[in-house]
Amino acid sequence: GAAMLTELGQLQAERQIHALQAQGVDPFSLLALPRGVAFALAAYTLGIVFILVTLAVGFAVGSLFGVVQDSIWSFLDTVLRAARPTDFVVFPVKMLAIGLLVAATACLTALSASPDDDIGHLISRGFIRGILAVMLTSGLLSLAI
Repeated sequence: GAAMLTELGQLQAERQIHALQAQGVDPFSLLALPRGVAFALAAYTLGIVFILVTLAVGFAVGSLFGVVQDSIWSFLDTVLRAARPTDFVVFPVKMLAIGLLVAATACLTALSASPDDDIGHLISRGFIRGILAVMLTSGLLSLAI
């Protein structure tokens, strides 16, 4: 999000966003929407990778210490049986929402910047807003379970 915020903040500071608006182009549709979709898909994919790595490491460490006596397939079957149906709904929604919110906070922070804003302050403001959005979304969706 910081790289995107820097890029869009620079465009805003150089008044290139204003030039797009003067040409009748909606900057949100052109710059923010594709980034939001990309961030949502990237967050979902990263979440899946984290879960797979966590399961593999959990099985390996459990087998190493003798806690897990079953095969990998029995281990995965046990994990899947322990999961509730809501876990399979909330996780994708949470990952997609977090990715979308990180992109949205970065884009909106950059697009609302004034030409006098320093990039360093802009990045820290966007980072704080993004963290708050992620924490609130994660907390609310975790409570939904």
